[in-house]
Amino acid sequence: MPSKNKEINNAVSISSARRAAHQMVDMSDPSRKRALNNFPSEMRCMIVEEMVNIRLQRLRDDETNTIRPPQGEESRR
Repeated sequence: MPSKNKEINNAVSISSARRAAHQMVDMSDPSRKRALNNFPSEMRCMIVEEMVNIRLQRLRDDETNTIRPPQGEESRR
């Protein structure tokens, strides 16, 4: 049975990764890579996963919930 303290730390890590991902998702590649290199490997993976989720959510059609081709700024990333 996992300890409550471990669950709290995991929840904090996920929310921290989500917060960092929102801040980094629109950065240029070199800036984003420099920022990501400051995090431990596990945290870096969670941040990248959250950035992918953010970009996919931006591409989703609100009505059908399907992913549409990128347009405008998203197509250049």
